[in-house]
Amino acid sequence: MVAQGRAAETPLISLSLRVIEHAERPLRLFWVVLALRASSISATVCHRPPDIPTDRQVDLTAMIAPLQQGAADPRLILREEELDSGLELILLAEAALWAAVDAALEAETLGLGRSHWRAAFLLRRRPGIGVQDLSKLTSLSKQAASRTLADLTKAGLVERGSGDLDGRRKPAVLTPEGVAFEARTADRLRTLLAKAYRTGGLDGVAGTRRILAALAGPRQGVGPTRRVVA
Repeated sequence: MVAQGRAAETPLISLSLRVIEHAERPLRLFWVVLALRASSISATVCHRPPDIPTDRQVDLTAMIAPLQQGAADPRLILREEELDSGLELILLAEAALWAAVDAALEAETLGLGRSHWRAAFLLRRRPGIGVQDLSKLTSLSKQAASRTLADLTKAGLVERGSGDLDGRRKPAVLTPEGVAFEARTADRLRTLLAKAYRTGGLDGVAGTRRILAALAGPRQGVGPTRRVVA
């Protein structure tokens, strides 16, 4: 029985391996799974690891890698309507978040706006950023970023450092008052985001983070305290 089981499975493994080497990428997953399934059956019947050469095992690993988490999925084909729907939802979600920010800022007495809170939030997440970093993170001009930090400093919400040796970069950090100002608005946004995350479930949260990280691109690496989503 052992010999018959092994003889029945080994040719399937070899066939799958040969097909994998020449198959189009979208079809490789099927043949990889088939080969691994055949290997598993062979190992169970024979009570020892299947006879797959070491170099072939490496090939299988390399072929599976692009289909693992975090890699671009070659099977994903998006139509124009699907992409437009995604863009529309992103814009509508952005509007909902900014509406929550506006509602929170109306209760403040400092006369500050969206750009000020956004800068305060980024300073909490990436303490020590300066005008250049803020400009890169937000796509504001350097003049606008400088004015935003100056307004926060005047309001007592930010402290500016003396800058590095060439004097062109002055790192900024939130004061205790700045931390409280940022938190009062961020609390509302966390509530909104938590509610939205719960509708997507665990898999939805991870997928959403990867999509947003891909859209953020190199901005994730800006500033002395970089936060990059894998």
